[in-house]
Amino acid sequence: MTTARDIVNRSLRLIVAVSPGQPIAADDAETTLTALNAILHRYDGLAHTDYTLDTATAFDDRHNGDVAYMLAYEISSEFGRDVPPVVAKERAQAQSRFAAAYQYADINASLAMKVDAGLRNMPSQHGPANYRSSIS
Repeated sequence: MTTARDIVNRSLRLIVAVSPGQPIAADDAETTLTALNAILHRYDGLAHTDYTLDTATAFDDRHNGDVAYMLAYEISSEFGRDVPPVVAKERAQAQSRFAAAYQYADINASLAMKVDAGLRNMPSQHGPANYRSSIS
C-alpha cells in the first residue's frame, strides 16, 4: 500500500532535494504534500480528498511513478532546483498516462463541438487525388 509520504519522498529524490534515506524536514514535506493535493484535484475521475502524509493513495499503484514525476516537476522551483532532464522528459508522458486513467471529458460538451464548414470544404478536401472527393 503506497502512501502520500512515499510519493512525496520519491518526488523530492527525483529533484535531488534529499538523498535516499535522508529524513525530510516537516515544512518540506508539507509544501510537497500541498502540491500533491493540488495536482490530484485537477482530475475529475479521481475521488480525492486532501491527503495527509500517512494517507493511502486512491489511485492505482501503477501510477505511483507518474504522480511522482508530475509532482517533482511541479515542486522543483519551490525548492530552488532546476528540473532534471529525466523529470522533464518523463513528466509529459506521465501526465498523459494519468489523465487517460482519471480525467473524464464531459460528453455533452464533446457532442456540442462542430467543425466549421470552411474547414470541411477546403480545396484540399476535394479532387481526384483525395479519397474524400467521392464522399458527399
